[in-house]
Amino acid sequence: MNGQPMPNNNWRWFRVFVNLALIKVCGVPAAEVLDEMNADLELLDSFYLLDGWSGDGPWLTTQEEEEEAAEFERTRRQDGIGKGRQVDYYSGSFAIQFSQLLYVKYASDLDQTRAEKYRQQARDFGASFWRYFDSDGSAIPFGRSLTYRFSCGAFFAALAVSPTLNMPAPLSTPGKVKGFLLRHLRWWASRSDDIFHSDGTLNIGWLYPQG
Repeated sequence: MNGQPMPNNNWRWFRVFVNLALIKVCGVPAAEVLDEMNADLELLDSFYLLDGWSGDGPWLTTQEEEEEAAEFERTRRQDGIGKGRQVDYYSGSFAIQFSQLLYVKYASDLDQTRAEKYRQQARDFGASFWRYFDSDGSAIPFGRSLTYRFSCGAFFAALAVSPTLNMPAPLSTPGKVKGFLLRHLRWWASRSDDIFHSDGTLNIGWLYPQG
């Protein structure tokens, strides 16, 4: 993966963890991969917006949006892949917050400063993210790839694996974190009849196939 083109989005976390595994599991000297890791982490950190949330990629400013609109008027083409305004479960529970907490768990000894920054972002994110879940565990369906279904609660699972002190209420104790995760999983377990193909893989949709 090192030295290869990679999209400017949450996929950069894949390479970060590959390199972390090379160091931690395979005994590769950290100096051989830290430059690649740091470059990816600096890019990922540049996605940060506020209140613990990141965009899933570089953010499209108002000026850039106007420039894109002008270019479309000139060329009548709108097929370029560039910056956007992607804020959804990818930039929260599915990927970025999830990955940041795993990084805290496994890389704090290598990168204490960034790990503490990610802990604070988890606190900021958790202060509002719990409101996306009803008291029975159901989550607000919004954003891309809702076919991931119960991954909406992945933040709580990562928080359980990588406990963070001084989390705001109502995520202030391990038991409360566990409650959010298990209520969400039970909600899906009781509504799972129509979300799987016959081979056990998830179909495309939310509570029923919509592909």
